[in-house]
Amino acid sequence: MVDLIGVRRLAAAAACALAVAGCDNLPWSSKAEESVSAGLPTAQQAVIPPRPVELPQEIVAKVNGAAISRTDVSIRLEELKDLLASTGQEWTPLPVQASEGQPSLAGVLEELIQAELISQDAVARKDALQSLDTQRRWEYLRRGFLAQEWQRRYLPDLTVTAEDVKAFYDQFQPSIPERIQLRRITIATEADAKRVLTQLYSGTVEFAALAQQISIGLEAPNGGLIGGWIVRDADRELAEAVLKEPSTVLEPALEAAAFAVDRDGGLSADVKGPDNRIHIFQLVHREPARVRELTEVSDQITELLKQEKLAAAIGRLQESATIERFPDRLESVMQ
Repeated sequence: MVDLIGVRRLAAAAACALAVAGCDNLPWSSKAEESVSAGLPTAQQAVIPPRPVELPQEIVAKVNGAAISRTDVSIRLEELKDLLASTGQEWTPLPVQASEGQPSLAGVLEELIQAELISQDAVARKDALQSLDTQRRWEYLRRGFLAQEWQRRYLPDLTVTAEDVKAFYDQFQPSIPERIQLRRITIATEADAKRVLTQLYSGTVEFAALAQQISIGLEAPNGGLIGGWIVRDADRELAEAVLKEPSTVLEPALEAAAFAVDRDGGLSADVKGPDNRIHIFQLVHREPARVRELTEVSDQITELLKQEKLAAAIGRLQESATIERFPDRLESVMQ
């Protein structure tokens, strides 16, 4: 995915610069066009949207006559919200003014003013803007920005009906896999395991108490309780995607013994693990596999179907395009 924050900031800076300088000063001007866009279709040659005309009440600052609008501030705020969301932080609305060093709308405006000043100075330095390196970087950003805008405008228009969602749901029956909670006693020999099972089946000792006394496993201090929910290894990816939490898995031989226990409080047979130790499990609780309700997954299915339609639209573009690839030249790419 394109770095939307970087693309928007740089593209916006270039558009601001265009408003305060002649087009001939820029790398996409007629002077540079031959080196930048030779051989490109007309639609691909130096596509720059015109700068919008802002109503006076929308303007929050002017820099050498170039307007900065409330929309500019809103776009920057959306970028900041996305940045916080990517790090798991929550957004708190900013005050208009704040004490020094604290984020505020006034601070965001100052950032935009500085970007405008720098972009205007970049235009004034004609030799830098007309360098081959700048031309290439601009072309990279232009391509990414327009691709991002295409997706931003096209994706909401993709129609996914309730019938589409229901058909997908009926076909795939999205489910939550079976998961269990376990206690475990780990001991050194099979002879010891037989004695432990005899004690447990006699009912003279509780599993948790015995685990604390004799188990040599890491769970012993917790009465043998294994932390977290345990799922089959084959179901791990699905469980973590659906439940949004990590799952625990066991080695194949241990997994088979643990999941064979058929009731809460029941015991497994003694089984040797890959560590050459003997393991005995007690089932604490089982949550059986279940099909998720349509209302639980409707939004996820809708988004998935939109993405599939988007991929199909991109595929149609590829089918109608002339694409040449030269993979042998990738060996010389700097890394």
